[in-house]
Amino acid sequence: MLQFVIGRAGSGKTEYLRRYLAEQSLKGKSGLMLVPEQYTFATEKAMLALAGPQRANATGVYSFTRLAETVFRRLGGAAGRRLSDGGRRILMACAIAACEDHLEVYRSAAKSGRVTDLMLTAVNEMKLCGISPAQLTQTAGALPRAGLSQKLRELGLIYGAYEALVEGSFLDSRDDLTRLRQALEGGGLFQGQIIAVDSFEGFTVQELRVLEELIRQADHVLVSLCTDGLSQDDPSGLFALVDRTRFRLTRLAEDNGVKVLPPVVLTGAPRFHNENLKLLEAQLFCPQDALPAPDHQGVEVFQARDVFEEAEYVAASIRRLAAGGMRYRDITILCRDPRQYYGSLDVALKKRDIPCFLSQPVRVDAEPVTRLALGAFEAVQGGFGTDELLELLKTGASGFTAEEASQLENYAFLWRIKGAGWREPWVRHPKGFGREWTPEDQEELAELKDQMEDLEDESGISCRMIKIPAGGKLAYEVQGDEEGEEEYLKEIDGVVIFTHRLNGYWPNAFGTSNNPEDKIPVCSSMDGKSGLNTQTGALEDCEHCPLNAYGSDVKGGKGKACKNMRRIYMMRNGDPNFYLLTVPPTSIKEVNKTLNRILAKGVPYTGLLLTFKLAKATNANGIDYSTVVIEKKGLLPPEIAAAAKEMRRQIKDKYKEMTISLDDYTPTAAPTQGRPVDVIPDDAEYAAMTGGDNPFEEAPPHEDGDAPLPFA
Repeated sequence: MLQFVIGRAGSGKTEYLRRYLAEQSLKGKSGLMLVPEQYTFATEKAMLALAGPQRANATGVYSFTRLAETVFRRLGGAAGRRLSDGGRRILMACAIAACEDHLEVYRSAAKSGRVTDLMLTAVNEMKLCGISPAQLTQTAGALPRAGLSQKLRELGLIYGAYEALVEGSFLDSRDDLTRLRQALEGGGLFQGQIIAVDSFEGFTVQELRVLEELIRQADHVLVSLCTDGLSQDDPSGLFALVDRTRFRLTRLAEDNGVKVLPPVVLTGAPRFHNENLKLLEAQLFCPQDALPAPDHQGVEVFQARDVFEEAEYVAASIRRLAAGGMRYRDITILCRDPRQYYGSLDVALKKRDIPCFLSQPVRVDAEPVTRLALGAFEAVQGGFGTDELLELLKTGASGFTAEEASQLENYAFLWRIKGAGWREPWVRHPKGFGREWTPEDQEELAELKDQMEDLEDESGISCRMIKIPAGGKLAYEVQGDEEGEEEYLKEIDGVVIFTHRLNGYWPNAFGTSNNPEDKIPVCSSMDGKSGLNTQTGALEDCEHCPLNAYGSDVKGGKGKACKNMRRIYMMRNGDPNFYLLTVPPTSIKEVNKTLNRILAKGVPYTGLLLTFKLAKATNANGIDYSTVVIEKKGLLPPEIAAAAKEMRRQIKDKYKEMTISLDDYTPTAAPTQGRPVDVIPDDAEYAAMTGGDNPFEEAPPHEDGDAPLPFA
């Protein structure tokens, strides 16, 4: 038997089917519910709540895909190699090549390879509509127009060759429903069952043929359709598409001798709690005369001049509702075309401190890292075209600030630089032909040249590393001239050239892993403000990132999942090399306080000689570790301080090119107790970072600059 359950949206069709199946399962009858893929989980939960844990398994919840997999496992047909999208392209290319000598219309496209994706799309459409290669050829022969007939004949030829290649060795998921129908034919797998079909507006030919077999075998098939049943003869009615589906299913049942029961018509609207909204939904597109409402409670109409005024009104209304006691999570904004409101609605909500989630698609190739990689390929393939290079520089992941990229863009467009011109020395006036050179112009041109050098292969900062030992040892490990020639110093005298904050997030505790990929953080920040997620390419706000909050420790401790550190670039007396010391989270608070105290008189750090020592500390687990201690030793002579200040400018231009790795945090040797090195702070490290008194106390966030307090 076939029976329809019809009603408008919110009339309770889904609930009716679920309760009916639950009642039948309690009587000992088995059944299944067929729903779209995205509704399977919610339907399973609902059936469990209605039928209980013992009888819920008597009612299976399937999509067409899951139904095919279940039948294939029971009757056979699941074994075989599945085709991927890449495999489909390869087989289609082979099919086109095999038919090339017989092609006329598609011959030129076949030789260029442009037709492969087009043919795959066409074949997929044919399969959904249940059209075989033989039917295409037969139809081509019956057409009077030679052009269309030849196109269909060639399409059928390629389609047939592709099918022959697939059937020889592979299983195509596009054929699963066709194979499902063949497996069900002549059998009685669903004999005596109750089948409910819910939440579909229409069906493909493949799905209709599967439903035909289910209607033929099952005792009772119920199909819910969102329609009021009043516009069956109106091809342009609101529910015309759904009514056509009802007509096609009815005809299938009659052709197979299956009785069609009178439909269950649901006229209520339990979804609506407001009578005016209920009346609006029922009367808005109704061809009959509308019934008036006594008032308009719950319904407001606002005529705005543009989307900006509309967004402001919506935000103000939400704020008013929240002030009246409604929770933000209970409010939803629906838009016909959300793209029109990007940049207006989100700004209006943010201005009023309204938390919101905007559901908008984000293209992968729009992310900074992806655009950087694609831009690099496009720049090389395009012969270093100006547009491609400037697009690469503006991604935000190239190391160039917006101001630097704008300076390069102005110069490039002024002097029409392209191709090989990007590799030649820049000697022309940055303001145009015939201008007199001033010291400011010379400085601007020198800065442009310096930025161009950043595009060359040899870039970055050459530094020797200073590492902090494990186990509470009191001597730094200083990199020597050759590998293996480390120097161990209890005190290091030097001048700080540059320092900056540093954040890094490693999702796992890698221990002493030597895998290079394990040493690179998933997300890192060179200024402690904006982080770059290397997996998604997204830019993260460190201040509001949940991984940078106390209590986010993946081990359940009080610390942060993200490591907050500080890099210090320094030079030692009598040594021309730069040295890099990374201050770990356990020392960063005390280092900041010490430097602020030393610099209280307003002397820049490039004018001071400092001494770096180590002190021993012990955490709550009894494990010793080392903390950094900084002391002021004296002032530098003015000429040396000026040279240090100039070196600071050079370092600041290139510091973001120094990648972050696990070496920035991992001690030089494993702790004496045998505890593996861990990138996540434990409770003792957390106490060292926060002082133990206030769990949310952090070091004062000063900005980096020349004076007087350049430490953040």
